[in-house]
Amino acid sequence: METMDSAAARFCEAGGAYYANLAHVLRRPGTRILYAAADGLGVYDAESEAYMLAAHTDEAARRLVALCPDGADLFTAQGPGLERQIRARFCLTDGQSCYQAVYEKSEAPRVPASGALIRPAREEDAAFIAAHYGAMDDEAYVAGRVRAGRMLCAEIEGAVAGFIGWHAEGAMGLLEVLPQYRRRGLAAALEAEAIRCTLARGEVPFAQILTDNAASLALQQKLGMTVLKRPFAWIF
Repeated sequence: METMDSAAARFCEAGGAYYANLAHVLRRPGTRILYAAADGLGVYDAESEAYMLAAHTDEAARRLVALCPDGADLFTAQGPGLERQIRARFCLTDGQSCYQAVYEKSEAPRVPASGALIRPAREEDAAFIAAHYGAMDDEAYVAGRVRAGRMLCAEIEGAVAGFIGWHAEGAMGLLEVLPQYRRRGLAAALEAEAIRCTLARGEVPFAQILTDNAASLALQQKLGMTVLKRPFAWIF
């Protein structure tokens, strides 16, 4: 009889790059599998505290949503019917529609020359990063990413000019270049270095890009990422 672990791995393998996020969290300690079969997969990722659900059918979506506990408030949804059912059961109104981008090559892209020193972020950088990241100002979250060794800074003449990191569930993100340093190739240099670091850890680099973020989508393609234009949602 197939185990939950092997069923989960088989589900991810069958879906390829679209389920790179799920394959990533399955390799981490603390991940709990709620359901795994040919028609769907549901896991709880302890590090991000997210319920990550994928389903091929409405019936699988109903089964997965029913397995999540009352009070759950952070989800990813991949598959038909999941987003609607999650929102209805948990009364959640916020969220983001994304495309998943995955780096499927074994060699990292060349880091473009930018004139910047790219280095690991330091604890004293956390407040600066939180203050200058346009999509979030949660200093506690940023500080946690820095302590985990999951933030990089680009430095020009001793000043932080931009940064990138890995979110708690493993996706590359937190990318920002300060306005006065833009149009120098810093974003490409930062993400290329993040891809290199991810590959060096033996992991598959992936990112989740807002569907209306044309500049970021173009950057992913420039760096050789495969952008999967299939429904993917964060719900919170």
